[in-house]
Amino acid sequence: MSHPLHRSRPPRSEDTPRPRRRAALPSAAGLALSGVLVLLAGAWFASGLQARDLIVLNFSRLLTTDGAWQIDPAISGDLIVFTDLRNGQEDLYVIDLSRDPVVEERLTETPEDEGQADIFDDVIVYTRVDRDSGRGQVMVTSIGGTARPVAPDPGSDQRGPAIGGNVVVWEDDRDGNGEIYGHDLLTGETKRLTFTPGAEEVEPSVSGCRVAYSRLSADGTCGVVVTDFRTLESFAIPHAQSATCYGRPDLGGNVLAYDGSPRPGNPDVLFYLFDEDAETLIELPAIQRNARVSGHWLSAEKVPLNPAIPSNVKIYNVPNLFPWELQFPDSNQTSNDIDGTRVAYVSDERGNKDIGLWTFEVDDNTHPQADAGPDQRVSCETPAGARVDLSAIGTIDAEGDPLVYTWTGPFPEGCGVVQGINPSVHLPLGRSVIRLVADDTMEPSPRARVEVRVVLKVEGLAPPLVTPGAFQHPSGRGRQVYRAGSAIPLRLRMSCGGSALGGADIAPPRVVALERSGQPVDLASLIHGPARSGGDGMEFRATGPAWTFVLPTRGLEAGDYTVTIGTPDGERHPAGFTLR
Repeated sequence: MSHPLHRSRPPRSEDTPRPRRRAALPSAAGLALSGVLVLLAGAWFASGLQARDLIVLNFSRLLTTDGAWQIDPAISGDLIVFTDLRNGQEDLYVIDLSRDPVVEERLTETPEDEGQADIFDDVIVYTRVDRDSGRGQVMVTSIGGTARPVAPDPGSDQRGPAIGGNVVVWEDDRDGNGEIYGHDLLTGETKRLTFTPGAEEVEPSVSGCRVAYSRLSADGTCGVVVTDFRTLESFAIPHAQSATCYGRPDLGGNVLAYDGSPRPGNPDVLFYLFDEDAETLIELPAIQRNARVSGHWLSAEKVPLNPAIPSNVKIYNVPNLFPWELQFPDSNQTSNDIDGTRVAYVSDERGNKDIGLWTFEVDDNTHPQADAGPDQRVSCETPAGARVDLSAIGTIDAEGDPLVYTWTGPFPEGCGVVQGINPSVHLPLGRSVIRLVADDTMEPSPRARVEVRVVLKVEGLAPPLVTPGAFQHPSGRGRQVYRAGSAIPLRLRMSCGGSALGGADIAPPRVVALERSGQPVDLASLIHGPARSGGDGMEFRATGPAWTFVLPTRGLEAGDYTVTIGTPDGERHPAGFTLR
């Protein structure tokens, strides 16, 4: 069921929020939160939150069609992942919004229940629950990829994962109570983040190196705490009122949103601005809860105090605080997640639970056109990779608004999230996909992407690999000719920054393919005996500063051949020879 594009009415007087600034909180200067820079300009806050009278254009539609329940959506870019009950258990399904028509594809197919998914770019984390033990394990996968445990521990119950950059966080009971653990997908490092005796820490969220979570203390008090993944330095968001319980935090850049009850009997959404070191309450009638943040936008569920009135999803532009509501007279919209100007939610308008999509835009504003620059190919500096300069200089905003540039990718800086028009990051060997979003506070740009390949310097030392990719004898007379049945020595050298790389520095290169006149040859039929270097017989062996592989040709017919060597940077290097 779709709903036509329409112009939202201006907020009714009773819906207009009354922003209240709390007293300045204790300084968090001691908390190292580098890599996640200022996302909001402080001027609008200092000037008393002067709201701009925005007009929002809306379009919503249901995405799922199965009669079973689809719940708990998470959205990132064009991908929505959700929990589905159509197979008699909890499974994960995914929708790619770039495809038309939309197709619901099953992501997990195991006998276990799998749900509680979160997604960042194209990386998905979720909980797999063992039916025998009842214990959960946090898994990570990607579209078309193979699922694997994030940080396996047979004695722990892991639940509620979240991802934001390279870091995955989750609830973990291995220490006897609820703690927050984190894992860096880039470095492989796993850390315990909470150490409060007698407290339960739950509901984690992460953005770059910042991790936020709820703390339930033994004395019955509760609040929101922020911890830096790298330094483990923490600070708690102070209570606005002693009776208030904060919970369900969500991080988005420089904004932390969470649920609270500063007005007795009327829970509201609050948010904390890191650069302003202050808290703001969105005061509206009804119950506002389950806040989710993306850049300068926030979405939340609105639950009327009258149970006969359906629940709806609201959005707020943080600098303006004006609310817009997805209104349906006879159905509920709940369980929202936001990315950019898209909100995924759960709707019961067909009598079951379905995933819907709410797309919006600000009238009289053009979103920026992000430009992440051309693809790059750079030489490695060390076996760990190289420093790479990124550039958003080609990004355009039609109104000339100041922009905030946010980059995400497999780099250690900011735990995979950095900002700036020209940041410098370190990338590992191989192919990296970096994504850029430019934000003018009204609407973020669609994601732009740039591919960076950090490659080894590879030199051939003897025919046929005189120069990788060249099918020519060093004398220039053409292909090197060998007698059929002989053993051909393949030798090469790999280096970074002028230093040769041996077996202690890097994974070995491998023979990945052999072809005769374009037709594949079964390599396994040629390779016999024990595997070299612990591999499957296709790996080169380190011999000092060089690498050697002896290619047998017994049983091969005469003809022209191409052998392809794969190096640890993911590159493939073909070379040709002839058998007579």
